[in-house]
Amino acid sequence: MNEEKIQISLGQFKLTSGDIVIAEVVDSPSDHIRFYRKVLSVITEEDIEEGINYFILRPYILFQEEINQPVFINPMHIMTMNKPSKVAVKQYNKWWETYEKSRSHDSDRNEIFENISEMMNSIQNENSIHNLYSLDSSGIIRINRNKLN
Repeated sequence: MNEEKIQISLGQFKLTSGDIVIAEVVDSPSDHIRFYRKVLSVITEEDIEEGINYFILRPYILFQEEINQPVFINPMHIMTMNKPSKVAVKQYNKWWETYEKSRSHDSDRNEIFENISEMMNSIQNENSIHNLYSLDSSGIIRINRNKLN
């Protein structure tokens, strides 16, 4: 695949399954290869009492190793393809910004949990019951009074 000819654009697709997706289209005209990245499914919800439709963006393929890894969609299953509206693009970009922020917070949280775990292990080792007493060969348990405080 020639790097210079790769083009990336945003597209909205209706699939034969009825799914609607928004994704980055990665196109290489010279190789006639098209795949999709950052694919989000558009889910429609309706509040009948309020008379409002809600559109929710969710990952199209769950349990991927990386959520934004390239995805191949069979061209035979694409019914329509168009440029998404400005509102859809704004929401799509906002979803990815939120996702990226949550990933950075996850790594911060993991580091905090690791530090807390290390501290807890350290405290447990210092206050281990074995540090509070000793058992000599006569079977007498000797309590270390300095470690009780």
